[in-house]
Amino acid sequence: MKRIKRDYKKDITSVSEFVEELPLNLKNSLSMHIYEQVYKRIDFLKSKSRTFISWLCPLLKTFVASPHESIFYEGDAITKIYFVKEGSCAYVMPKY
Repeated sequence: MKRIKRDYKKDITSVSEFVEELPLNLKNSLSMHIYEQVYKRIDFLKSKSRTFISWLCPLLKTFVASPHESIFYEGDAITKIYFVKEGSCAYVMPKY
């Protein structure tokens, strides 16, 4: 587990590929261990199943927004979700 966690920090792609090839029970257990520090900090995931968490966590990527930076614009296709770890965000309603 320690070696896989260390390798995960170095090369996320190869570890993700390795985990994907494991049987479901082993894949879930290993994912829960590897991504423990991730899913424990996201309130949304606290009530979710182990299977959902082990599926979602490898897909998460870090994104840092600058103050006053727009994330979405009106009419954009929504293809991502964001979890706000620190700070705050707002939305602006279009003028009618």
